[in-house]
Amino acid sequence: MKRQKVTRTDVLFLSISVFIVVCAWIGFNIYHSWVTTTITPELQQQIIPIEASFDTQTINALRSRQELQALMDADQRAVAVTPTAVPQPNNIQPTFSFSQPNTTVSPLPTIATSPAPTAEQQPIEVEQPSEDEQTFETIQGQ
Repeated sequence: MKRQKVTRTDVLFLSISVFIVVCAWIGFNIYHSWVTTTITPELQQQIIPIEASFDTQTINALRSRQELQALMDADQRAVAVTPTAVPQPNNIQPTFSFSQPNTTVSPLPTIATSPAPTAEQQPIEVEQPSEDEQTFETIQGQ
């Protein structure tokens, strides 16, 4: 096979085709954004420009108002407040009651009984077969 050379007309055709596709793409994107973009009435209200003139009487009234001091000023924080002691009655005596366990001391060693076994330590009870099961086993064994 013989390779064909790219001619000047092929390059011109390709560049014009790419230019048309790019222009169509841009045009459709502009049309799409123009059709689909909407501004809600709330947003329209918010974007109304602010008037350039201000109410100077209100600004002067704000400047001339009295300055109030906070309740907890720096001078008041420096004063130390000492709490007063609450008197305690002196006649209260603590009461303790001890109960002595009933124990007997013997010179001979005694055997202590072990505590009752827990559920894990108790022996497993095996169920004895019934008479019918015993009869069935004896018949099978013969």
